[in-house]
Amino acid sequence: MQLVVDCGSQEIKAGLFAEDRLVHSLNGKRPEQLLELLKDKKIERGLIASSDSTSQEMAALLSTQGFPCRILEAKDFGKLATSETLPLLQPARIANIYGALSHFPSNDCVIVDLGTSIRFDYVTKQGVYQGGAVFPHFEAIFRELEKTDFPGFGESIDSLGKDKLSQAKSGCYFGILGAIERIVAELRLSSDAPSNVMSIATGGATRFPAIQKDLQDFIDIVDPQLTLIGLNQILKEVNK
Repeated sequence: MQLVVDCGSQEIKAGLFAEDRLVHSLNGKRPEQLLELLKDKKIERGLIASSDSTSQEMAALLSTQGFPCRILEAKDFGKLATSETLPLLQPARIANIYGALSHFPSNDCVIVDLGTSIRFDYVTKQGVYQGGAVFPHFEAIFRELEKTDFPGFGESIDSLGKDKLSQAKSGCYFGILGAIERIVAELRLSSDAPSNVMSIATGGATRFPAIQKDLQDFIDIVDPQLTLIGLNQILKEVNK
């Protein structure tokens, strides 16, 4: 099996793949949770991605346990490396691009990643990164409302708020959905054939059924595992 690990700022995401099939996945806070997932597993090769030194620490830990892993490097990006703006992206965003192109190899793609901010990326079907947009402080809005027991994405939100708090919930939630829909539409317009551009949403918030349902009104695919799928695609190319 192949192991891919994304060491994010909030959590560790990991996936075990048999060829292109995701067999096991993990969203955890502690490296010990990953070691528990790997217990009694045979790992042929692995890839670790992180925007800081965390990847080196993770690689060292896995190596001591007998799991062969390498750290994602710029030279691994293959055809994407021709884009001048590619170095601006964090590894997870690059992995998302690979994941999107594995879903839609014949289409330009817009990727929407709902993390600590909402990140939008446009890539052509040839694998050339064109640019994107960032909706900042996404989670900060919800953390502020959580002080008053705001449920986040864990449950459906009524658009017609009946009091001050429920109206704030409605405004934030549907306002953000509206921003996502508009930004995706604007990025599609950068193509000569906007109707052929496919959109994919990923990120931690997309694990909740409520946001999955609402995003599907204007997003082609919602795939919470897109980053892991992309890392697996990179690992396969590296080992060809």
